[in-house]
Amino acid sequence: MAERRRRNAPQPSGPDEVFAAIRSAGPGAYLLLGDSGLDQEEVVQRLVGEFTEEQTRPFNYEVFRAEERETSTEAIAQAVMAFPVLAALRVVVVRGLEEAREEIGSQLVHLTGRELQSTVLLMLAEKLDARMRWVAPLIEHCTVFMLALPKGRALVGWVQCRASSQGVSMPESAAELLAEYVGADLYRAASEVEKLTHYVLPRKTIEVSDVEAVVGITRDDTVYQLTDCIAKPDPAGALRIAHRMVEAGQHPAYLVGVIVRHWQMLRIAADLLPRKRQHELSELLGEKRPFVLNKYIAQARALPRERIRTGFRLALAAESAIKGGWSRPDVVLDGLICQLAAQMEA
Repeated sequence: MAERRRRNAPQPSGPDEVFAAIRSAGPGAYLLLGDSGLDQEEVVQRLVGEFTEEQTRPFNYEVFRAEERETSTEAIAQAVMAFPVLAALRVVVVRGLEEAREEIGSQLVHLTGRELQSTVLLMLAEKLDARMRWVAPLIEHCTVFMLALPKGRALVGWVQCRASSQGVSMPESAAELLAEYVGADLYRAASEVEKLTHYVLPRKTIEVSDVEAVVGITRDDTVYQLTDCIAKPDPAGALRIAHRMVEAGQHPAYLVGVIVRHWQMLRIAADLLPRKRQHELSELLGEKRPFVLNKYIAQARALPRERIRTGFRLALAAESAIKGGWSRPDVVLDGLICQLAAQMEA
């Protein structure tokens, strides 16, 4: 029983680990959860290529959209229970499971309760509502993997792994610069890595200079340099960096989100330092790099706590203005930079 619970408990995994696990296990029911749609799709495509052959793939590979009215329980059942044609296995993919109708979910529970001897059933969802009656038994019947968007240092590792899968290496400094630029946009990160791979040929290493040349962003145009300019305060310099980043393809809304996080981290640091709990800062911020931690500590010490709270409120208000469509994102970004710089020199 304990073994079954361990098997069904979703665990964070990278696409390589998930692919290897399913390839090794073979036929069965697999549930891929998480907000990393790119990684989910990569796993699916690699498994389709692994378990089916091009000549017979039209007979042994079927895809369903769980949220579409045209998708019937009968069609899914027939696909899952059908025998492979001139092959050992067939692959059935059910997408959009979080929006599945009750009858679809119940049918999948029924199907996954059986032993699937010649079918690899892959079900994809960002997350499932545990209040739905069919969710708990479905999870119990499946092997569950979590493919979440990598954040912070994990994104740097993801970029390096992506480059490695393209046959090139990428030092941490280059991966870090690209990760800072793309933020949480994995599709953009994957696209940039592919462009960089072709750019460096016949070389097999992507350097910082290559990222600067191809992506159109320099080492000075990072979120750290942006927040440093605001802290100096140097609003003109911060605006120049922000504008270059936007011209290079970074959305103003993302930069506002970065600033929100920076001031949120400053607030945490300001709350911890007076209580001599600096040793907890790394864990709470999810940040291990000393130079980044030192920036937060220095700024938190230099600013009154009330001014930090005001800065955080200004950043949150700017983010809300963008989400609510009250003003253009580029206008909001410029206004926020000027407001925060004014807070620093007040």
